[in-house]
Amino acid sequence: MWLNRLLMNPEVRAAKVGDDEALLRAHQQVWKRKHILRYYYETWYKLIDEALLPGTIVEIASGIGNFSSWADRRKIIATDILCGQNVAVVIDAHYLPFSPGSISNFVMIDALHHMAKPMQVLARAAECLKPGGRFVMLESYMSPWASLVFKFHH
Repeated sequence: MWLNRLLMNPEVRAAKVGDDEALLRAHQQVWKRKHILRYYYETWYKLIDEALLPGTIVEIASGIGNFSSWADRRKIIATDILCGQNVAVVIDAHYLPFSPGSISNFVMIDALHHMAKPMQVLARAAECLKPGGRFVMLESYMSPWASLVFKFHH
């Protein structure tokens, strides 16, 4: 546990355990402070944006809502289990509240590894997608280095 805290950004380390709003604010501060983080993610956001079909876009587990803020010319329904500044709908991704065949696109960025039952999330999203719809996801590659780092990831 001490190594996990040592590797955290100072803003995140300072957030009180269990204070979800403080944690979200801390992640927002890290995002604003780290130019290189924004550079790489915005590069990936462009690729994600190019892969999306016309129609409804739902971002699952949007966290602080960086993607929906970046793609503000599109109407994106940002969802998360926590109520954040850019979150439109507070939901548990395991129980997506959308009708079968009603969503054109799902986007999930760095979130699948946080899901207790990832296959349940993917199966439910597949039910909600329109025929030919897209699920566009960015997730960490579990290289030997990443496997070591993720042992300390929340």
